[in-house]
Amino acid sequence: MTNMSLLGIDIGTTGCKAAAFDEEGRLLAYSYREYNMENVGEQIYELNPRTVWQKVKEVIYEINSRVKDNPVIALSASVSGDEVVPVDKDRKCLYNVIMSMDKRGSEELSIWLNGFSRRDIYNKTGLPLHPKYGVNRILWLRNHKPDIYKKVWKFLTWEDFIHLRLGIDDTFCSSSTISRIMLVNIESQTWDEDLLSHVQLDKSMFSHIVPPGTMVGRVSRKVCEELGFIKQPFVVSGGFDQSCAALGAGITKKGMAMVGTGTMEAIVIYSHEPVLSEEFLNGNYPWNLHVLPKSFNCSATNIGGGLLLKWFRDEFCSQELDEANKEGRNIYDLMLEGLAQKPTGALLLPHFAGSGPPSKDPDSLGGILGLTTSFSKKNMIQCILEGITYELRQNIEFIEKNGNLPVSSIRAVGGGSRSDYWLQLKANITGKPVEKPLFSEAGCLAAAILAGLGVGIYNDAAIAADMLITIDKVFEPDWNIYNDYSEYFQTYKCMYPSTKEISHKLKELRKSSIHK
Repeated sequence: MTNMSLLGIDIGTTGCKAAAFDEEGRLLAYSYREYNMENVGEQIYELNPRTVWQKVKEVIYEINSRVKDNPVIALSASVSGDEVVPVDKDRKCLYNVIMSMDKRGSEELSIWLNGFSRRDIYNKTGLPLHPKYGVNRILWLRNHKPDIYKKVWKFLTWEDFIHLRLGIDDTFCSSSTISRIMLVNIESQTWDEDLLSHVQLDKSMFSHIVPPGTMVGRVSRKVCEELGFIKQPFVVSGGFDQSCAALGAGITKKGMAMVGTGTMEAIVIYSHEPVLSEEFLNGNYPWNLHVLPKSFNCSATNIGGGLLLKWFRDEFCSQELDEANKEGRNIYDLMLEGLAQKPTGALLLPHFAGSGPPSKDPDSLGGILGLTTSFSKKNMIQCILEGITYELRQNIEFIEKNGNLPVSSIRAVGGGSRSDYWLQLKANITGKPVEKPLFSEAGCLAAAILAGLGVGIYNDAAIAADMLITIDKVFEPDWNIYNDYSEYFQTYKCMYPSTKEISHKLKELRKSSIHK
């Protein structure tokens, strides 16, 4: 098929992207818009869905303006999966979206434990009981904002919210995305009636579940005109961003691993079946539905990730920002320029918004040890990267040991994969070769593949990914540097256990000072 393109949209926590590809995977156009979460209190993070939709419209319009000779015929979306958008019968948003690092929903966990054990929920959903999942934000809304809750027609994920805004009358969502609400049975990939009944929710409050790559409708003519579509494209179900990124990185076989570095950093490891063992439950490791049939992935998210680097940029790098703007350079290239290859000699715990697995502690705080008066801004930037990557190594080693899932190499995608320095650092700290695909925005590519699957351009998403993905560079570990980092890593593993009580005490002090 000629003179056409497939559109992949990627909706994240601090920005959205869109990319158009031809059927052979050649990138035709790319667009990005950034938006900001609202930090409206201690561990309270929200995102205005109207802002997100406005930015999505902008990237789609820009893409359409650049692919007039190859008009979009189908689109799909990779989305952050842990949030829900409450909308009323008039399709209006009722409340800001509560983000995954928000503390709300913690009190609602007791509702589950009055009828189920953590083991019961893990066996059913593949997800360890945690406030971050959408259902617990729904329960919080019911308990704390009853007037808003009564007006809710549907609780949507970002995926079906975008479908709705594109003019799809009914609501559909991929099993990959909607399973992150924590109400879907991981085996049957359907609503779990026992869980729904226990929390007194009805499946009519949610979208119909469909497999990833399913055609769900067409963009309405009115929206086509607004967004500059030449043809009336088909809308195809997409998936949870980590699972999409895995497909877009070619993670389609057992033991293959991907690290995606954006606002957060996530390691995703493929498996033919979930390993719902006691070790994985106690380590708080979720098992997600892949966007491929009969496939799963284990993931571990470092909530700090690229968010830490962005925080440091905004708070301490105004001079570098001015210089980057004057020279037309990427600010992160400038920040990472001239960093050393060997350890800084300091340790940073990247729990600035709580921690991911294996501790999964929302009350853990970030910290740094080893500062001296000779520690420079460049040292600090490198120390941030080291801390994020120590966390990565800790999760890889846990999953390898407890899941019988040896990782031979890691494919790096997302914004962080554009830095050769950081990729070499990942190789040197983890001891794994790090592969860099030619196109780093794996979520957009995966969404485009699923769009192509939905309209029959591709017959098999995994085969399409293998055909379309090209590895640009491979970063091999420097074993001398690896040995140096390994010594620091052994000490790093003591940081969280050693500071846990201090972090929790500081949280209590902060709360008491707020209420005085």
